[in-house]
Amino acid sequence: MKHHNGKNSAFTLAEVLITLGIIGVVAAITMPVLISKYRAQVFESQFKKAYSSVQNATKMLVEQDISPYYDFATVTSDVLQKQTDLYAKIMLGTICPDRNQKCGGNWKNLTGKTGAHVGAISASKAFMLNDGMLVLIGHYHWIFVDINGPNKGPNRSGYDWHVFKITEDNNVKPVTYPEDRKDTRTCTMTNPSSTDSYLGYGCTGYAVMNKNPDGDGDYWHDFLKL
Repeated sequence: MKHHNGKNSAFTLAEVLITLGIIGVVAAITMPVLISKYRAQVFESQFKKAYSSVQNATKMLVEQDISPYYDFATVTSDVLQKQTDLYAKIMLGTICPDRNQKCGGNWKNLTGKTGAHVGAISASKAFMLNDGMLVLIGHYHWIFVDINGPNKGPNRSGYDWHVFKITEDNNVKPVTYPEDRKDTRTCTMTNPSSTDSYLGYGCTGYAVMNKNPDGDGDYWHDFLKL
């Protein structure tokens, strides 16, 4: 571009192309980072909402003199169904007529190598909330939650598939939590070829703390690398 000396001061084509090239390089560098941060924030927000929703529903049952832990200690298909119906009513969820066909659910473990183990709950019904979150009540007082629903990916343990547990004092905590080491489920990326169907169930506790189980950093950005 020429100076203001009476001559044309417009940008030349070469200058415009160079400027656009610089903008393109900067965008190519920054956009993936911004998208990654946004995606991690979405997952973390959905996870916190799911955890809070299950906790609040459990408290509401206790306020109605219902013990989610003791009243459903004897696990049969009928008991699981009754418990599912109660949680669905409080959380304003819609019962899925057939979990496998209507609610989807081909979940993988943390490494994405094998199907996530859902145990005996595979025959029980689930319910879905208006925001798409899916909830399944299972054995061992476990509550399985797909925080963004089975129709959105990645449908993997530790990512959008998390496991909580109703404790004896009728609270809800991650399946693996410090006060109770009876539930020993792992959360690690150190063996990416692992086909352990439970791998990732222990991640829910780290997600709550937002801590990287394999080293420094947080859970959503540094561990999952969303």
